Amino acid sequence: MVGDLITQYKDEIIHHLTNLINIPSVQSTPEEGKPFGKNSAAALQYIIDLSQSFGFKCENADGYACHIEYGEGNDIIGVLVHLDVVPAGDGWTYPAFGGEIHDGKMYGRGVDDDKGPAIVALYSLKALKDASIKLKKRIRIIFGVGEETGMDDMKYYFSKFPVPQMGFSPDCGYPVINAEKGILQLSLSSPIINPIIGRYELISANGGQAINIVPAKAKAVLKCLNKEATLEITTNGKAAHGAWPEEGINAVTQLFQHFKELFTEPKTDLEKFILFINEYIAGELDGKSLNIDSEDSISGKLTVNLGHFTYEDGTIKISLDIRHPVTENVQPIINTLKELATKNNLNFELDRYEKPNYIPAEHILIKTLSKAYEEITGQQCKLKSIGGGTYARTLMGNGVGFGGCGGKNFHDADEYITIDSMMEHARICTQAIYELGNKT
Repeated sequence: MVGDLITQYKDEIIHHLTNLINIPSVQSTPEEGKPFGKNSAAALQYIIDLSQSFGFKCENADGYACHIEYGEGNDIIGVLVHLDVVPAGDGWTYPAFGGEIHDGKMYGRGVDDDKGPAIVALYSLKALKDASIKLKKRIRIIFGVGEETGMDDMKYYFSKFPVPQMGFSPDCGYPVINAEKGILQLSLSSPIINPIIGRYELISANGGQAINIVPAKAKAVLKCLNKEATLEITTNGKAAHGAWPEEGINAVTQLFQHFKELFTEPKTDLEKFILFINEYIAGELDGKSLNIDSEDSISGKLTVNLGHFTYEDGTIKISLDIRHPVTENVQPIINTLKELATKNNLNFELDRYEKPNYIPAEHILIKTLSKAYEEITGQQCKLKSIGGGTYARTLMGNGVGFGGCGGKNFHDADEYITIDSMMEHARICTQAIYELGNKT
């Protein structure tokens, strides 16, 4: 089996994945030639240097992404991976950027999402190249560094290079992910003239690390109006990917529930905002009280995650991450939320929207990937849908999510993969690239 060629590189894969985990490639302040910050640029440069050491020509799209390729012909098959990661957060048993291995598991932010699959994809191409296996199509591995913050890296990259005829993103698990929900991210805010909650004045408050993570911690500092004393409220939840908010515990909505206990009837603008959050959002994940709940048979229910919250400079603001079913039109959702915001004297801001991605089962890409999966695993390849978003949606309706290192806790503390699951993915990925590269 061609996929087995990659097994000889196991130790090298582990070594270079550890080095890549050591780079904390969270988006930071842009610099010249480093649009996503210095650490993301360092991760990209690591891949460039490693690829060139293997004899690949690496094309750099001005620091937004890079690619390598192997094969012949005019058609391009894309394998899209990302090197950026979400913030580490708290609660780690082992160093978040250590890449340590314990009991057959490698721990680290990004080890599964998506640095493990990125290193594997590189070695899949190296394995084919080293074995001088001919491919009728050009397999192009595209490495981005802005996936977690809106995929602007791919928008820029595809302004410089052509979109592949088809491809996949190993950033989601197995078998084939042919449906990804639409991603709507927005903010609701209000200037606060009278920052009073009951007998307290709100001094500062914040919660959440990123909009696409369930907040694990939130904090507020209040001053007692009747005496020289302060009250600090800290809530602790459980982080999870924003696409699956039911797997986490939201510390921000917990904080707003504590706020509500400090007054009876809302009199101030701040108290009215708190009441709004508790009535329409806190405790709900399906958007029912917001009047945006929906469901379809392909991708399931709409979900809502309150991912970020701040009170600073006299303005209170919350940010929502909404994942809607693939068959639903997003405009009615936006209209409903705008009307609700206006009714409650809130500012509405659309931060990001990514259309859903759906490819039917009869597509040649799905059939080819299914064949590779079944050849390696001996198991039937079934189709799945996810609430998460991958680079597959940038391939103009010709991309799917396929594969990953089988890890756990991505976007949470103690993200990890097992070495065994990573190497099984490596075999499947290599086989899939070979099958796609020779598909007539």
